[in-house]
Amino acid sequence: MKKLVLFTSLLCLVVFSGYSQSLSLIYDGNAVPNNGQVVYTGEPSSALIVAYMGVTNNSASTLSVMCKKVEISLVTGSQNTFCWDNCYPPNVYVSMGFLDITPGETNSLFTGDYEPLTNAGQSIIRYVYYDANNPNDSVCFQALFNAYPLGVENQNGLASLSAAYPNPASTQASFNYSVEEGASAFLLVRNVLGSTVKEIQLKGSGVTSISTMDLSDGIYFYSMIVNGKVESTRKLVVSH
Repeated sequence: MKKLVLFTSLLCLVVFSGYSQSLSLIYDGNAVPNNGQVVYTGEPSSALIVAYMGVTNNSASTLSVMCKKVEISLVTGSQNTFCWDNCYPPNVYVSMGFLDITPGETNSLFTGDYEPLTNAGQSIIRYVYYDANNPNDSVCFQALFNAYPLGVENQNGLASLSAAYPNPASTQASFNYSVEEGASAFLLVRNVLGSTVKEIQLKGSGVTSISTMDLSDGIYFYSMIVNGKVESTRKLVVSH
């Protein structure tokens, strides 16, 4: 009887180990459950709605982690891409390479880029991260990209931000903008880790510029925040 109990316990341990999950997700400082949902919002006119996510290795070994996207439902006419070990075109669904994540490390290099291309609606894309040496050891989340028109003021063009110029930028990047009188508006520039590297207050309308001389070469994202809401997000490439 004791042998049977011991065998059963060992079997349960083996089964549990076989289905253990080495990876977990974190977004904006909060844990995201496996197959959980995160909402990312913008407008149909937004050049880009960006999904950020951190992937944590909870195991005792370094894992070579790959990423793939699964298009659950897409708004007709929209387009999406993702960046992991590299940035891929829309027709690539599985990363060509992997990123090594050491024990306890959180990698925040992932971005899922969604372009509404003026088409309103919600698109749902699942992103899966898995150990290249054990694809069953995986974690995923569903990104809900909501692109719907905002208030009448913004539809009338009283809050707008142009594309950065020049782009790529070497020493500085400039932007044309317009903000409704009395609104609280900022231009935020974030790196691929989601950390803010530049923040400029915007008032009225005109041209504003940021120095890129202190930024490392690479991809950044700039957003116009009006009254606490993201009006638009676009990519900025810095190349010295």
